[in-house]
Formats: sequence, C-alpha cells, structure tokens
Amino acid sequence: MNARRLHILLLLLLFALGTACTPSRGGGRGGSGDDDDDDATGDDDDATGDDDDATGDDDDATGDDDDATGDDDDATDPPDVPWSAISFTGGQLDFTGGGASGTWVITYWEDLDAQQVYCQQTLSWNGTANFGVGTVSDCANCTGLITVNPASVNDVSDPFDGGCDASELDTAESNYGTILGSTDLGGGGDFLSIATMDYDTAVATNQALTQNGGTVLADVADSYGQSNLELTHLGFLQASSTSFLLGVGFDTVAGGTGSSEDWYYFWAFGVDPNTNPQSGAGMTGTFFPSSIWVLQ
Repeated sequence: MNARRLHILLLLLLFALGTACTPSRGGGRGGSGDDDDDDATGDDDDATGDDDDATGDDDDATGDDDDATGDDDDATDPPDVPWSAISFTGGQLDFTGGGASGTWVITYWEDLDAQQVYCQQTLSWNGTANFGVGTVSDCANCTGLITVNPASVNDVSDPFDGGCDASELDTAESNYGTILGSTDLGGGGDFLSIATMDYDTAVATNQALTQNGGTVLADVADSYGQSNLELTHLGFLQASSTSFLLGVGFDTVAGGTGSSEDWYYFWAFGVDPNTNPQSGAGMTGTFFPSSIWVLQ
C-alpha cells in the first residue's frame, strides 16, 4: 500500500466540503491529458494530430509517444495515482437499542488546495454499540464502544455518480475502505472498533485532539455549530501493532486518551439538536461523523 503520513486539516474545511464538492472522476484524472511528446519538432497532445517523428503515430491521450527516446518522462506526467490526498468526510451513523449502522465516506482528492475531488468511496456497515463508564477496559475515560461486524462492511460507491471504482483503488494499492474497514490484507481494520467519549467527559478531562494543540475541542464544536449541528461525542481508534494508522504515524500526531493507553482521537460525532437531542454517554438516533485528519 502507498505509504502516507497523517496531517492536520481544519475540520471546517473538511466538513464544509463533505457534501459540497463534485467529484471529477471520469474527466481529467490527474490533469488535462496534455503531456508533451519528447521529440524536438512539436507537441502531440490531442487525439487528432500526428506524432512528429518518422517512426509511427501516437495520436491518443493514453499511449506512449513513439520517438527514439522512449516514453514521455517530463515533469508533466501524472503521478502514480490521480489523487494527492485522502480525507474522511460525511457519512451517517444510526443507533437503535444496542445496534449500530451507518456509512463512512472516504474522499480521494485530485487537488486538495483547489478543492477538487477525484472520487468518493462510501462504505455501509452494521454492528453493535454499548455505552457507559468501563465499557472500554483499556480506556479509563471512554464512555462507549462501537463494534463493527467486518462481514457487513460493503463498498456501495457508484462509479457512474462520482463514486470510486474499487478495482482502480485496488490496482493502486490505495483502497482505504478495505484497508481500514477489514483485516483482509493481514492488518488494518482500524475502523472496526471505535471507542467513544461524550462531550462533557471530554471537557472535564481536558481531552486533547492533537499532540501539538493545533486543533482543540472548541474548534470542532464551533465547526459543527456553523452547520446548525451540535458536537456530542468523540471517537477514538486503537493504534495496535497491526493497525494501518500506527504505521503512518497516527500515534505521533493524534491526541491520546491516556499515557498508558493506545486509543487516539479520530472521529467527531454530532447531531441535529432540534430533532435528536443528546445527553450523557449514550448515543441514540442519527449522528453525523467527521474527522480533522487527512492522508497526504
């Protein structure tokens, strides 16, 4: 899989873009397609022009150029993958009794700075949820645990409507839905267990979200408030020896739940307070997840 590091991006940007961006997949795929051919007499970038050397034609956008120097090797070539960053935005969680279900949305950015989305991967899942102090044995301040049934995780992305093509992600060894939502690759599965902490507990324990203090609880709460939602819970992932996120440095940038604990902040969960008010450790009804983290 492609090695990437976790960096902080303002939640406000991620949350606002979670439903506002139109994926560009099916269009340029990493650029305009106007790569230069390598000979000295001109460019051959469109589908109709002739290649400029004597050895053959190279008239399409995807083939190699045909001159004696080989393939087009200049700096305009697309990267190994047509996306440059990965973020975790949008989706929905629903809790009824002891059951939990929902969707995760993973956004593959063609150009994060330009807010240009390449595609979005949507995964549905179901599982169980238990709440109360002591629910997570190795997290003293956690107040709940969401456990996802790995057999239930299903990629429901529609490649014909801006969704990612799973086969393309697999080929690029960058299928983060599979990496984080299953253990099929011999590790990963980071999203299968999510420890939760209600907002009041997070405030009372001065829970850090990042190790450098760049984003604090009030920032996340304000961001939800700007969308007329209320932050009610935080979600933590376990940086175990087999986790993917541990391998990309998650434990070095995310705020942990305690010095001897290996749970680190990843998710925020909020509700519409007018239709689904919450209090205490429990989670009922519909929640909207978001994350401040981006893989680059």
